[in-house]
Amino acid sequence: MRTDKRIAAEHKIICGYGNDTLFGYFGWPSVCRVGEHELLAAASGFRTGHIDPFGKSVCFSSFDDGRTWSEPLVVNNSPVDDRDTGLVALGNGTALLTWFASDTRGLLARPKTGADRLKTRRYRMDFTPIVEAWDEAVVAANVGAFTRFRTARGVWSTRRPAPVSAPHGPALRRDGSLLYLGNACHYEPNHAGGIGMGDITAVESRDTGDSWTKLGTVPNPDEGKFYEAHALELPNGELLGAIRHQPDFSIYLTRSCDGGKTWAKPEFLVAGSPPALLLHSSGTIVMSYSWRGENPGQRVAFSRDGGRTWSLDWILRDDGPTPDLGYPSTVELADGGLCTVYYQKVHADDLNCALMVSHWHLPEF
Repeated sequence: MRTDKRIAAEHKIICGYGNDTLFGYFGWPSVCRVGEHELLAAASGFRTGHIDPFGKSVCFSSFDDGRTWSEPLVVNNSPVDDRDTGLVALGNGTALLTWFASDTRGLLARPKTGADRLKTRRYRMDFTPIVEAWDEAVVAANVGAFTRFRTARGVWSTRRPAPVSAPHGPALRRDGSLLYLGNACHYEPNHAGGIGMGDITAVESRDTGDSWTKLGTVPNPDEGKFYEAHALELPNGELLGAIRHQPDFSIYLTRSCDGGKTWAKPEFLVAGSPPALLLHSSGTIVMSYSWRGENPGQRVAFSRDGGRTWSLDWILRDDGPTPDLGYPSTVELADGGLCTVYYQKVHADDLNCALMVSHWHLPEF
């Protein structure tokens, strides 16, 4: 049994602009494997910061297991802020991209309305003329959760609505259907981000995201704030869900034994968030998450018994210059190795966050 929980890993930058450009902030990524050595990574990019009206859904391609990456390709650019990009490989080179779009006006500090709201925070530019020019009908038509389907030739479908939202998107089940565990969401004027976020809800799609059917809702007994879930189908058919809890920025686990119709009361697992789950070919569950306390960075947890017990707080890296980092997403490579994509700053004085990647192998534990 190892007492040192530091994982040997090779770290690289996928895309980073430092202070070279105003629109060089990238964040909240996901990664999936669509071919033998072909990976896709997605993020919200070409932003000025954590909150602004400019986010676009961008994708990067790698044909060498994530060692080198393409330039960012803009896949989605609505009139409002497109955030949190999820990815899931669907087989035969196809994939599904998920994201949510928000009304920046509602995400800014809100003591008043209009331009005064923008003056209560520091930003790299004045967004007031931009957001005040937004037509209410356009905002209502674009705020919410959405998907796009990618063909094996790399062609993306038109935008389609989704009933829930979560950073890393749905999980592919063995029968080919999609299970999406996330916050039920709808456009709600004057709400933060323009989105009314409901309880963590499980929905399924049997037509690659064209339509969705509600399965069940995760209990929320103490009215705690649960967000940013991710789910996994286990070999025995059970569903494991991991959820971010606020305000303590921690992970809670839930489980369904009836295909997502009912879920167990969420139970605390570990500090850090949000979670991304992966079932390794060895049978080990890999959960990646970020740590924003002292020595911020990216962490991993492992379970060999279907999520009943865990080896927690393995350090992938702890050199984050600021707590604005995380959302790690992990994919297994053809040789059993692992590739994790996340965001953080390269240097403490950088104004832009970069997308980064780490290559590693399952440790002994």
